[in-house]
Amino acid sequence: MKGKEKLKTIIQNEEGFILSDGTLNPEHILPKVYDLIEELELEKEDKKAKELKKLIEEIFTDNPTFQNQYWDESNIKEGKEEEANFILNEDVFNYLSELSPEDYFFGSHEGDGALIGWFKEEEEF
Repeated sequence: MKGKEKLKTIIQNEEGFILSDGTLNPEHILPKVYDLIEELELEKEDKKAKELKKLIEEIFTDNPTFQNQYWDESNIKEGKEEEANFILNEDVFNYLSELSPEDYFFGSHEGDGALIGWFKEEEEF
């Protein structure tokens, strides 16, 4: 199963998927996106994922995995904070929204803006 299909299956089976919790800091979220791209090998099947991965690599001091960021071995380069925000709020959100299965959306949870992932769309009556 290819990465995009695998992600959609996980989201549907788990009725959602949390990418990041408790932070809106691009320095914390972008490495999680990077790890997701690598884990699912999305860059091998999708040009947008490959470009996004490269953008993330270019603004970090070292390999931008979450583990490296957590242990302070990789951080956003000085002067790249604004670019990091743009990548997160535009490129990442647009790309991950495109990967949403039917009846799900990617974004912040309605009740907690720092809870980011895929959530089931609520029916409106």
